[in-house]
Amino acid sequence: HAPRRTTSHENWVIFKGDFGNSYDGILIRPCRSIHTFFLKYPLDVIFLDQNKHICRIYSHLKPFRITPLIPSAQMVLELMGGTLLPSMAQKGDIVIFLDREPDRS
Repeated sequence: HAPRRTTSHENWVIFKGDFGNSYDGILIRPCRSIHTFFLKYPLDVIFLDQNKHICRIYSHLKPFRITPLIPSAQMVLELMGGTLLPSMAQKGDIVIFLDREPDRS
């Protein structure tokens, strides 16, 4: 199932959905680096360029960490740690966002 947009702002969008487990995500733009200060859980982090190609992936980024600056990144998708399986996404893949729930019939 694809995530659905639940809240949006000019610089960020929050997603909710279900890939077998509940998850939440946030898309932040513009963004070339993040920190996980004060979080109590790890994140799966996907940096995307202007065409939504994956530039870099951090799986299970632990709390109180800082990513390096990713010069080619224009946005970042933050997901709960463990959301991404190694086979789900890799550098160079294109991420497609849907503004509505897909037809499930």
